[in-house]
Amino acid sequence: MAFVGAGGSPSAWLLAVGDGSGQALNQTELALFDGLRSHSWIDGRNLIIEYRFSQPPDRLPASVADLIALSPDVLIVPGPRAAVALKSATATIPIVFEAVGDPVGLGLVQSLSRPGGNITGLATIVPEDFLGKRIEILRELVPGASKITILVNPGNPMHKCCQRHGARPRFGRLR
Repeated sequence: MAFVGAGGSPSAWLLAVGDGSGQALNQTELALFDGLRSHSWIDGRNLIIEYRFSQPPDRLPASVADLIALSPDVLIVPGPRAAVALKSATATIPIVFEAVGDPVGLGLVQSLSRPGGNITGLATIVPEDFLGKRIEILRELVPGASKITILVNPGNPMHKCCQRHGARPRFGRLR
């Protein structure tokens, strides 16, 4: 990975939404930086990383605006909320998301094979009937189950995807 800026100074930028504490990197982010170090990209030596934590969630718009104002070479984001916020804030700065369940369903990319635009990343769940498959496995594990309830948070982007890609056609009503 090369993060060399137009002025010759190496730079990369990270928007870290955080793990709830607002103070720490998550395991995916730690693995990313381990990978960068193993390829000789060292923060402070040939790589500049700016961290922004957005906890509580109402700080996300300010973090996004702050990072965009820095004109970074690339934005690396850990999850769907930050990815959606950054995509709406810039169409020119490349964005790489680390772990988003359904980037197509969230409108982040056009397709998994051809994301389009300025955004790409790691899709953690392939949306085609993933919820239905999970329920199928659960029914195999607990064959006597007569009711299965799925709790969703309508404010969570991935839960909206679960509702959209629900298991209704195969398993009846989900509650």
